[in-house]
Amino acid sequence: MVSDAGVILNLEKNHEVVKDQVTERAKEILEREMPIKVLKLNELMEQYTQDLGKIQLEPQPVVTGGEQKRQKRDGAEDQGGEQFVYPSQLETNKKVVEYWEILRAETIDIHEMTASLKVWIQLNVPKIEDGNNFGVGIQAELIEELQRAEESAGQVLDTATRYHASRAKVVTKCLKYPKNKDYVIAVRELDEKQLINLKICMVDLRNNYAILYDQLNKNMQKLLKPRGDSGGAAHYMS
Repeated sequence: MVSDAGVILNLEKNHEVVKDQVTERAKEILEREMPIKVLKLNELMEQYTQDLGKIQLEPQPVVTGGEQKRQKRDGAEDQGGEQFVYPSQLETNKKVVEYWEILRAETIDIHEMTASLKVWIQLNVPKIEDGNNFGVGIQAELIEELQRAEESAGQVLDTATRYHASRAKVVTKCLKYPKNKDYVIAVRELDEKQLINLKICMVDLRNNYAILYDQLNKNMQKLLKPRGDSGGAAHYMS
């Protein structure tokens, strides 16, 4: 049977192992991953801007042998005369999906990084005592900045669901009322709005990485030793 002292010793050892692992992960994020992310997102935004100018958002009717091909969809109302649909707008916008997949991966990455950095800072917070708490205040402020970036990333993940749900409703109207081009234009506007939102999200991600990297590195000494050399046994990221 393990004694209480043995249990405590094992817990202390495990705690130090976890702390070393968290510190190593924070070091990797700050020294390598964050700078790479800033550069990667810069390149991605440049490519996105070029692609955005080439995307054809205005739908074109199906044309066969010089004439528009009539297509009757199940459930479409018979409004008299010929009824046409615009297949390019009834399908999922491939460019929106392509860029969303990239953005989703980047959003998941920043969420993991900010969570790791928060734990690292929290493990370096010294015990509560009176006086000399300026460095502790800096730690708390940076934890709030990391939390803000984490919440911002979480909100980005909701945008795809809202976009596809809204688009599906309008596409249903296109199928039901194929003569009404307003619905087709509404789909086009939704696609354009989502493409703009994706770029805004990319800019926010890049800015969050740049700001966090800058603030964390500027305040590294206070993060590691919030009360100076006498303030606890902080792990130094050598």
